[in-house]
Amino acid sequence: MVLLFVLIQFSGCQKFIDKIFPGHTHNDYTECRIKHITGPLYGYDGIEEVIATVEYNKAENPISLTYNKERAYLLFSHYMTYDNLNRLQGYRVYFNVGDEVPIYDHRYGYSGDRIVSDTSTGGLTGYIKILSTFEYDSKGRIVVENRKIIDFEGSPDTWEKLDPIIYQYDSNDNKVLGDEYTYDNKVNFRRTNKVWMFIMRNYSQNNLQGATDYNEHGLPVRFDNSKDYLFDIGLTSIDYDCE
Repeated sequence: MVLLFVLIQFSGCQKFIDKIFPGHTHNDYTECRIKHITGPLYGYDGIEEVIATVEYNKAENPISLTYNKERAYLLFSHYMTYDNLNRLQGYRVYFNVGDEVPIYDHRYGYSGDRIVSDTSTGGLTGYIKILSTFEYDSKGRIVVENRKIIDFEGSPDTWEKLDPIIYQYDSNDNKVLGDEYTYDNKVNFRRTNKVWMFIMRNYSQNNLQGATDYNEHGLPVRFDNSKDYLFDIGLTSIDYDCE
């Protein structure tokens, strides 16, 4: 136990700890982080290629994902903030870079190091505030998201009850999406950071079929006709910074 405590104090040994306790409070694959995502955008003028750039803080957690083009209702700017323990504190989505008011604003509540609640405010067509609470399985994955409206434009009598969202995983630890979705046997790109897994509610070990090339760490770098996506766009390629 003393040795384990000493190892945790040194960031260079974090990957060793991740290998001992995979899939819980740490990222599984800290050797690489997503830097750019290229993908097709299906817009009003047909299909065009867009590039998303991810910026990180000193703890190597993402603080922003923005695009090289602005397309209202098609591409949004994504920002993450952290508390003094470097736990995800907020996640905001804006129409465009530089906007002052987000269209979605998420604030998170914790029990220890685990997010147990998400209070989200916003909406494209009106004001709504939803409180989500989470249930996790033994592998640290969200499996139930309970939701209720706590504020809304209009009379409370008009509020509709929100059903819980159920997330299921198969025997290969991949998210169940339907019979038409199949997976490869390589490392899912979301596993490069626990923030991607949480925000997208996807803790899959592998990638949806469609990746055509992988780097030396087993992460997908090129795609052809993949059904997967990251936030607002599909996937053509992913560029990583790797140690």
